Amino acid sequence: MTEAGLPVSVLRDEAETLRRARREAAPVVLADLGVAPARMLRLIAALAAERRAARIVAVWPEGGSGLAATAMRVGAFDHLPRSAPPDRVRTVARNALALAAGVPESADAAPGPEAALSGPSEAMAAVRASLRRLAPALCPVLLRGETGTGKRLAADALARLANRPGTFREVDCAALDPEAQDAALFGPEGVAEGPGTLLLHEVCALNVLLQSRLLRLMRAGAAEPGTTPPRVICTTRQDPDVEMREGRLRDELRRMLGVAEVALPPLRVREADAEVIAEREAGQGPLPEETARAIRAHDWPGNLPELLETARALRRAGRSDPSALPTAVLAGAAAAPAPDGARAGAAGSEADAARDPGGARWDGGGVGPEALLAARVGPLVGATLAEVEAALIEATLARCGGSVRRAAAMLGVRPSTLYRRGVTGPRGRVVTERGTGDGSPQAAP
Repeated sequence: MTEAGLPVSVLRDEAETLRRARREAAPVVLADLGVAPARMLRLIAALAAERRAARIVAVWPEGGSGLAATAMRVGAFDHLPRSAPPDRVRTVARNALALAAGVPESADAAPGPEAALSGPSEAMAAVRASLRRLAPALCPVLLRGETGTGKRLAADALARLANRPGTFREVDCAALDPEAQDAALFGPEGVAEGPGTLLLHEVCALNVLLQSRLLRLMRAGAAEPGTTPPRVICTTRQDPDVEMREGRLRDELRRMLGVAEVALPPLRVREADAEVIAEREAGQGPLPEETARAIRAHDWPGNLPELLETARALRRAGRSDPSALPTAVLAGAAAAPAPDGARAGAAGSEADAARDPGGARWDGGGVGPEALLAARVGPLVGATLAEVEAALIEATLARCGGSVRRAAAMLGVRPSTLYRRGVTGPRGRVVTERGTGDGSPQAAP
């Protein structure tokens, strides 16, 4: 750092560091997580709160990627492994200095107008905040999410917000065999060198030997000495921890990518967003209530491409009434619970029909109410409320042949409520805090 002409102060006392930061307004702080990591994390959080213009770079020891991830969450701007070469350290420090001297971003600024990143849900607000926070840094970023959740658009937003010189290059690892992957990244015409952004789609499909070269690139900041490093962004629709355990993703690469990770939520847990996006893309003004209800009720297995195609269908039809919606979306509306006052009666009648397919209500056969209550809930006494809920959802799914929509209608809730409870598909298990709906223990986090 000093060789590069950057003034450096070395401080070892937490209180003194805070005092100097307040007094001298240091634009960049390198925090060594290898020394008293708990105290250092507290210092990072305090510095982030005290000096919002300062850029904090967390320096982590071998095996300390988890500490680096925590540091990023509590206020660090970027991170470096201790083993990073001097050129990489200087590059990150200069980048932090340049940004610290610039104009702070608006806290309310959205990363762009893309449909994938808009909407009023808390989940997408958190995604936008993460993208704004990570965009100026140089550290690698992992974008996780199902197919169609907007990972490519999130990568675009990261590159645009960073506003660095250079090109945006991308390689689809899942579409290439190992030889083609090697040529695309590291061959004579490879894209692993040069300024800008390097986007690797489906990084878990990258050849394991090439993952080692990618890891060296991310650690060193360049494929060859003296070359300009790209910002590496990776995407995956797989669970990277499962891929690591099964040997398809190197553990070192998983740890490096896990430091700055953004999860893109599926549309089935973004009901309000789906309605807002469809209304804007359809361009017909406010949606009629029946159309809006159908859009909210549909679980959107195709995520954003399916929603955007539905909106285009409304635009082509020149109207927004329910008859212009695709059949699959209308089916979701038919299975959704009735609104407000009608819900109780509808849910009650469907539940009654489920108990007695013939339609006649059972009067208890002359058995007293106390005995009826004991017979119905007695086996549940001693279970937690979460376990009772999980058992009820599991039994209702079984009664409905695994249909989440029908089960939601019978329970008087939206399908997205069941997904949030842990239902992962038509026959997915319901996960509680203590166990799963099938009685097997849940793995510790």
